[in-house]
Amino acid sequence: MPGQTKEIWLSISPNKRVVSNENLPIYLTLTEEIGRGNLTEYQLPIKLNAKPPAPVVLDVKPDIESLKKTIAVLN
Repeated sequence: MPGQTKEIWLSISPNKRVVSNENLPIYLTLTEEIGRGNLTEYQLPIKLNAKPPAPVVLDVKPDIESLKKTIAVLN
């Protein structure tokens, strides 16, 4: 549904054997019903012993007037 947002909280606790100079090997796959906004095996930018970046929330606004001009009307 347009304008809908979801929040997901995860706690990740790697054990002491994890050694990583790059991002941790944690991947995310998200799917949605019609398949247009799927995200497949995206490596999360999580570094070991580093503070996570601030979240970025995007505000997307529809341009209805532009859509009205470009949508074909079939009679």
